Amino acid sequence: MKFRGQAEKEFRVEVEAIGRVRHKNLVRLLGYCMEGAYRMLVYEYIDNGNLEQWLHGDVGLVSPLTWEIRMNIILGDCKRGLEPKVVHRDVKSSNILLDRQWNAKVSDFGLAKLLFSERSYVTTRVMGTYGYVAPEYACTGMLNEKSDIYSFGILIMEIISGRNPVDHFMDSFCWDPGSWLVGVLYEVKNGSNSVSDPSLISNGSETEIIRNGIYSVSDPSLNQKRNRISVSD
Repeated sequence: MKFRGQAEKEFRVEVEAIGRVRHKNLVRLLGYCMEGAYRMLVYEYIDNGNLEQWLHGDVGLVSPLTWEIRMNIILGDCKRGLEPKVVHRDVKSSNILLDRQWNAKVSDFGLAKLLFSERSYVTTRVMGTYGYVAPEYACTGMLNEKSDIYSFGILIMEIISGRNPVDHFMDSFCWDPGSWLVGVLYEVKNGSNSVSDPSLISNGSETEIIRNGIYSVSDPSLNQKRNRISVSD
């Protein structure tokens, strides 16, 4: 009972802190409910579905998500200046909600973890969705801000290509998205546009977006010049 009381206290502290976070690209947490073993989080309503539906659903031959809209979604997903620092732990297309103006809002902070410093945390359970989870977090449980950056890099790849990273992960447990993106960048530099979502017309901006995706998923054990970028970058 003492352990349960401590867990409930920690839950309240974290949820109330996350509820105080304000950012135009975050779905606002309005409140929460606790009853026995049940927990419920209440968010503001966003009325245009989620990014996964618009990328992979039946939306016709021509996607309404133009390059301009996709660029705005990518830029909107960069959660700069958040205080306190929050690691979402489950950044993926189904957790990106869109309003009627196609503005992106990150949702579902049910797995989020507060960071009270720049150091990493060791978690006993790896949370998130395979295909998006950073490899060092999946293997060691070491959690920090750059765990979300990796997931964001995978999301960039998904937005550009229209391909579902979860499907790629299930097809091959040895799938290396970093190597995949390097190959994609080489193709684009040599005039190939095979990586782009076929429902889109290219506007020439893919190369820079892909480069940012590569930096996002780079191995943090490599030298500093190739280290994974941070949110502020």
